[in-house]
Amino acid sequence: SDLSKVVAGEDLLMNAEVGKPSKIYKHILSHQHLFARFIPVKITDSQIKKSFKKATLKLYSPTQIAELPKPVLVSRYLADIDFL
Repeated sequence: SDLSKVVAGEDLLMNAEVGKPSKIYKHILSHQHLFARFIPVKITDSQIKKSFKKATLKLYSPTQIAELPKPVLVSRYLADIDFL
């Protein structure tokens, strides 16, 4: 996958700053309960640009991200951290 191309063989996450895990989010579906926790990871712009050049992934601005469809759990987390 393209994501594995970004991470494989790279130091992309080696120098990343890992933040505190989020609270546990719960989402109830008709047939199961999902529990999720998000862990913020900060990487530099130069690391991102270098790695994404090797794959066909696309970067989005916060405004563009707000307009994209997202799973409910992701939308709730992004709203809670004031990203959306």
